[in-house]
Amino acid sequence: MIRRGKGFAVAWSKRCLRWLTVAVLGFAGCRTAPKPVAPVLEQPVPPPPLVLPTGVVPAANLEPSGPTASVETAVEVVAPKLAGFLPLTETVVRREAAVRAVVAELLDTQFRKLGDTAEDDAARRAARNKAAGDALERFHQLADLDARMVVLLESIQVLDKLRPLATKAKADGIRLPIEPDELDRRRLDLLSLLNQAELGAKLVDVDLKRKLGIAGRTAERLRPTDLPEITTDDSDVEASVQTALETRPDLIALREAYLKLTPENLPGVRELLRGVGIVTGIAPATQPPPRWLDRASAATSKRLAEVAEVAILRRQLFDVIAERERQAADEVRSAHAARAAQYRQLTLARAKVYSLMAKRKSVAGLGVLLEHYADLEVLKARAEVIAAASTWHQAHVKQQTALGLAAQ
Repeated sequence: MIRRGKGFAVAWSKRCLRWLTVAVLGFAGCRTAPKPVAPVLEQPVPPPPLVLPTGVVPAANLEPSGPTASVETAVEVVAPKLAGFLPLTETVVRREAAVRAVVAELLDTQFRKLGDTAEDDAARRAARNKAAGDALERFHQLADLDARMVVLLESIQVLDKLRPLATKAKADGIRLPIEPDELDRRRLDLLSLLNQAELGAKLVDVDLKRKLGIAGRTAERLRPTDLPEITTDDSDVEASVQTALETRPDLIALREAYLKLTPENLPGVRELLRGVGIVTGIAPATQPPPRWLDRASAATSKRLAEVAEVAILRRQLFDVIAERERQAADEVRSAHAARAAQYRQLTLARAKVYSLMAKRKSVAGLGVLLEHYADLEVLKARAEVIAAASTWHQAHVKQQTALGLAAQ
């Protein structure tokens, strides 16, 4: 049996008194200030699921309603109504698009602060080369659409002359290569193509005006003039590839950045890479150092972070340069192949036009009806020549851009 002294009894009594006091106060508090009860929130009642009726439903007529026009008046619906034209040459496009290249101007501003170095100049030239190439492609797209619209309008005019003659000939019992109602449908097809070409020309016009610094509210539309002569390309493909690898400004800029990358020029290199369209996987070391570090330790920590970033970025640049060199070589080879193929295609299309023009001469004097039918065939062949020529011009622009010569 454990004996407890008088001190233990006194301590035990004090402890019981404290427990009793807490219990009484707690009970009194519960009676005077009841414990708050959490409000009961009303749960939103979702709407019942949608149930559609089942059964056999006849197909609805989903053809759009809108303006209508007869075959005779349809040309008035889509005939282009223009305030005039602004003549535009390829030389002007090259110069203005290169000068107004937004990325190049941003790089100019950035690198003036950092010093005009070789890689900075290469980056600006790369941006201008791309801007000029993009604008030249739009220029030749617009030239293609303008030429197509001329041929389409001439074809519609021939159909308008041919329709009454074909109707009279059929009434006289003459067999025709194309029935009058088929001529009507062909006319509507041409009008549809004319409308699409006009829309395409307006969209290209808006984009090209922006690239050249022409006010968007200008009512007159740009009209390409003095297109360069179409020639064959006898240059050696691999020699052109080597030239591109050695002289393309974007590749030069990347190599310069790789060779001269240091913690001091790290911000400028980041801007340079953004300018030539490269986003690296490195985040700048902008995290503030802990407060407990003194200034010397913080500076050392920042320097170490920048050195580490330089090492990682240099490895990334090595891979990027290899990838860009392969891409540049492929672009030169592809553009060279496309240009050569389109030159052959253009030669074939022109030969077809010459053949149909000879046929047109052979039916001269045999009747207006036959002459108009021959005119339609010639116009269709001319449209094929226009398409081949436009594709050649755009392939030539791609070749120049791949070689870094678009802005020159």
